[in-house]
Amino acid sequence: MYTLKSSVAALVLLGQGIAAQNTSSSSWDHSLFTSSPGVFPTPNTTGIGWEDALQKAKQWVAQLTLEEKVGVLTGEPKGPCIGNIAPIPRIGFPGLCLQDGPLAIRQATYASVFPAGVAAASSWDRDLIRQRGEYLGAEFRDKGSHVMLGPVSGPLGRSADAGRGWEGFSPDPYLTGVAMQQTIEAVQEAGVQACAKHFIGNEQETQRNPSLSPSNKTIEAVSANIDDRTMHELYLWPFANAVKAGVASMMCSYNRLNGSYACQNSKAINGLLKEELGFQGYVMSDWGATHGGVANAEAGMDMDMPGTIAFFQAGTSYWGQNLTNAVNNGTVPESRIDDAAHRIMTPYFFLGQDQDYPRIDPSSGDINILGIKPYLDTFQYGEANVDVRSNHADLIRKLGSAGTILLKNTNNALPLNKPKNIAVFGNDAADPENGLYSLSLVGNGDYEYGNLPVGGGSGTGRLTYLSTPLDALKARTKQDGTLLQWNMNNTLLTDPTPGAAFGAIFPHPDTCIVLIKTWAAEGTDKVNLLPDWNGTAVVESVAAYCNNTIVVTHTSGPIIMPWADHPNVTAILAAHFPGEQSGNSLVDVLYGDYNPSGKLPYTIAYNESDYAFARVTNSTELALTEDPNAWQADFKEGLLIDYRHYDYYNLSVQYEFGYGLSYTNFSMSDVKVERLAPKNLTARPADAGIMPGGNPTLYDTLYEVTVKVKNTGSIAGDAVPQLYLSQPVDVSFGRTPVQVLRGFDKVTLGAGQTRTVTFPLMRRDLSFWDAVQQQWIIPSGQFGVRAGFSSRDIQVISGFSVFQGFTQSFDFEVANGDYTYVLGLHKSDDCSDSGGSYQGLPNQPICESSSGGFTHYSIHTLAAISKREPEKHDALKSGRSVDAALAKRQDVAFLGIALAAGIASAHFFNSGAGECTAYAVDGGTVEKTKCGSNLTWGTIFSFITAYGVSKAFRGTRQSTGPTARMRRDFSNFELGDDFQQLLLTPFPFSNIIDGYSGMIGHPANVTDHEGQDWIQWAISHKHTKSGQSFGTLLKYHPELGTYIMASDPQHITVEENSPSSRKRAGEQITAYYGWRQGASVQSIPTDQDSIDDIAAQVYDFGLNNNLDQYCANLEGGVSGISFTRTLTHGNFGLLRGVFTDKSANC
Repeated sequence: MYTLKSSVAALVLLGQGIAAQNTSSSSWDHSLFTSSPGVFPTPNTTGIGWEDALQKAKQWVAQLTLEEKVGVLTGEPKGPCIGNIAPIPRIGFPGLCLQDGPLAIRQATYASVFPAGVAAASSWDRDLIRQRGEYLGAEFRDKGSHVMLGPVSGPLGRSADAGRGWEGFSPDPYLTGVAMQQTIEAVQEAGVQACAKHFIGNEQETQRNPSLSPSNKTIEAVSANIDDRTMHELYLWPFANAVKAGVASMMCSYNRLNGSYACQNSKAINGLLKEELGFQGYVMSDWGATHGGVANAEAGMDMDMPGTIAFFQAGTSYWGQNLTNAVNNGTVPESRIDDAAHRIMTPYFFLGQDQDYPRIDPSSGDINILGIKPYLDTFQYGEANVDVRSNHADLIRKLGSAGTILLKNTNNALPLNKPKNIAVFGNDAADPENGLYSLSLVGNGDYEYGNLPVGGGSGTGRLTYLSTPLDALKARTKQDGTLLQWNMNNTLLTDPTPGAAFGAIFPHPDTCIVLIKTWAAEGTDKVNLLPDWNGTAVVESVAAYCNNTIVVTHTSGPIIMPWADHPNVTAILAAHFPGEQSGNSLVDVLYGDYNPSGKLPYTIAYNESDYAFARVTNSTELALTEDPNAWQADFKEGLLIDYRHYDYYNLSVQYEFGYGLSYTNFSMSDVKVERLAPKNLTARPADAGIMPGGNPTLYDTLYEVTVKVKNTGSIAGDAVPQLYLSQPVDVSFGRTPVQVLRGFDKVTLGAGQTRTVTFPLMRRDLSFWDAVQQQWIIPSGQFGVRAGFSSRDIQVISGFSVFQGFTQSFDFEVANGDYTYVLGLHKSDDCSDSGGSYQGLPNQPICESSSGGFTHYSIHTLAAISKREPEKHDALKSGRSVDAALAKRQDVAFLGIALAAGIASAHFFNSGAGECTAYAVDGGTVEKTKCGSNLTWGTIFSFITAYGVSKAFRGTRQSTGPTARMRRDFSNFELGDDFQQLLLTPFPFSNIIDGYSGMIGHPANVTDHEGQDWIQWAISHKHTKSGQSFGTLLKYHPELGTYIMASDPQHITVEENSPSSRKRAGEQITAYYGWRQGASVQSIPTDQDSIDDIAAQVYDFGLNNNLDQYCANLEGGVSGISFTRTLTHGNFGLLRGVFTDKSANC
């Protein structure tokens, strides 16, 4: 629980209803995702940002024959590089050399092997990630490679068991997007073309390519079936960063996407990539991912790799002569060939690769085990075995340390301080027994013994040098005079025979270091999430032997750690695949030469079953299928992968996203939100054309969040403050995550030092993808801003509200979210002004006779309605509180209104005069009002109207009547020093339709989480003692999965506060009103008995001047009071807020 003063009052304009696309698993309709719409023709490049280079490319292409142009588009397998475009000697073109991969020049000698993407992302350090890209680019250039086949954002990391997740960065699209942009910009600044891959939906290795069934029938590749919103907000997001960075090329992936192969999916390539994102470069196929000639060309693919149909074999090509023939017979227009050639050659000229570019190192060809020899004699070569490593080992070592994550450190087990006796255990400690390199698309048997600094497949690297943990520990222990012992045989370490595991270890070590690993490689997914080679049993064996056991993991991503809470496991370090400086970077952290600052770029859950929401699609039945289209991967989880899933379902995890310890401590304070956006901020971005990355206004900074970060420890260290954003939630849009990462930084702080960190929030960060409007939309409502040191270590909370035409920010921290106060509306049944104090909601002038034109209507209304079920909505219009004029008086409808209310504590009532600022919008003008010290109501309220106010209300300026009274009370509003306000709730909300009078309630948050949390309800109940304003106090009940009344001796007729009474109450609500999805709405009761039954659900009490009554209402330990704001579909808005009182003063 955190405390912070609130700043300010109320806001809000009407948010227009936004059409939805449901992505919840209960409503997933597979048939909607089995085909992709065609998008033709391919948009021609306009060379935005590369205009001069495009003109050079056009002039260059114009001198080519058709066959030569097609040759620029078609790979040549008889070349020294992993991918080759053949030279054209007659015009002096040396061809193009394309080389793997994302962490090293795989096919090279004397080249560095950098930390893998997941290890780099674990550093959360933009500068180090960028420097990694700079050095990678320099090495590729010096080896004569024009194109680096990396970085990777596909796979993003949907499935924890995916074989290639380690090549990319993180399952969070924001973190991956930042890493992609930093890497691409740095690589290309070195003069090398980057290739972002694999586009798109390439989230598993299993059945990524077609196969043959037992009866020799072709079985198509797995189809990644992804809805539109999920595509944009998850999988396309980091590719947009790549395009904005000016990436030269994209590699389309092996898999099918919504039924069509990714390399011939025109919606993805032409529609999303080239049209929507404004991609100016070229799209190449993954090696062997081309399954057609004309279809791929029309879909927007620009380059076929490796050029032949058979993988790395001489023979026929889908393109080559076949594509030439297609042009000659009129099937494919030559303009499509020209555009592809322009796209390929523009970055070549833009990066100056036509000017003194290094020639290919011939040793690359010598060790190319996939190339078809002899190579064409037209390729030009430079120096052989050139050493391109320079001083890059220093960066690799630093980044390896920066990406090492300290997960546990009991009793300051680390850093080590010259221990007398260390023992090292596990098969991950020393040199690989089969040498430093082999391209492996095979199983993990080759890597049982030896440190694992990288994974396998095309994303691996050829090690010239490897610092192993054992080597580095030998050097350090020699320096310190420490005894070092070891046993690296996992079979012996798990042998129960007495003396087998530790008989040779003497004397008993003070510190035991266990190194375990998981193998991961292209071409296969993981069988389970346990460490390989019986690593779990090894840890448990050593921990039983040694009471100071430090575990180090070299893994591709999440693993299950059943031993994490073992009392003898005193420290855990996750080092991932740190590259060639594996041992040195680890020892620097173990001994405190580098203070650990790594943070998890994913979540570590307790059990393998916790990852079941998005496992790799595979089964014995599928392996034996004869159905060509059997392999279907339905992304039913939508946006809810990794931490978004665990947060949404409120699940405990072992170590959360963004988590990582340090040898010092940090604190955070003083969160501030500054609005840079105009007051007339619109939901839709302005039509500003398309630039690389999409609509350029998406990248406009609308808000800046600042926090102060302090090192409260005694040594220097690096803090990683993280910013998470909670959007206003309308679950009819799909299941919106509770929070998403929208900012991070890494700051070095000396002991006691404080720094201010700034997080910019762009329009893109605030928006969601509206699948109906096909547009990024800023939803109207409350945004929660949460800053902390992990996704669940939130230190400070703030927020701001965005509505069409008006924005306002708030500062606050966590209050009690278990209780929700629901504002009710009541005056009198006959629309007169009698009845004492009131809070009215101006909506429609149904009560035409009310003085000042101020409208009140209430009494008993109960609604369970859905935007998706208009028949329910229509049925409610006959309710007593809804007048026919509601649908007719659009000319006087409010475009926006906010009403905030709270309960003051005794301390608040007794506080002296204070000052505050309230905001009102009247006729489109924002007015500030200084609040006085006279509190006339037991309810604090602020009232805002907007430019669409009815004529009667706008024109009223008399000194008496409702309007004048509202103005007076507004001016007397006082905000006490100890009054705290929270404008954030952690639960999903959606729209109340048409704003029926009465309490605006929390949605039923049902426990099965199968798309049923979109149900909304609105309740109004006349207070039994007076006609005054009233409210309802609800308490979240986890067994019922919804909110129920907290306590009320006046109204509870069943056993008070017991689970059984609450369960009965929930059953009554369900039976009456069909709150569960698919249930029909019964007739809405208006008789008092039925209403009183419903009163058993909600705590309904009067907001009046009677503090004793108020305190009595807080019996049962109720400590938090709030009310919810939710937007209406059509006519006005209500403000969601939370007000926490000091109930101890009662």
